[in-house]
Amino acid sequence: MSLWSKYTEERFGYKTIEIDGGFITYDLKPPECSIEEFYVEQSKRGTPLAKRLADEVFNTARDAGAQRMWAKVTPGVNGADHAMKTNLHYGFKMFGVRGNDVILVKEI
Repeated sequence: MSLWSKYTEERFGYKTIEIDGGFITYDLKPPECSIEEFYVEQSKRGTPLAKRLADEVFNTARDAGAQRMWAKVTPGVNGADHAMKTNLHYGFKMFGVRGNDVILVKEI
């Protein structure tokens, strides 16, 4: 477990899944699950790695009784276009805007 994972779990109660080339940090509080951070190394984008990470969180959330997943994309930051396309392709729908973030939701 990386220091990042330890920090976010201790400070916020978030869980992190880390695999070679990427990680996903999430907050599971049924009936909700929110993706807090999601990173895939640039050389591995466009591979099944992001889907593999998202599927693991989705399945964990479903098994814990969550009914929906939330994600956010901050327009204008590096990779925002790719993140938005990836989330929409995975089945997230735009829900609204909060501050500088576009909020997305996916029913489980």
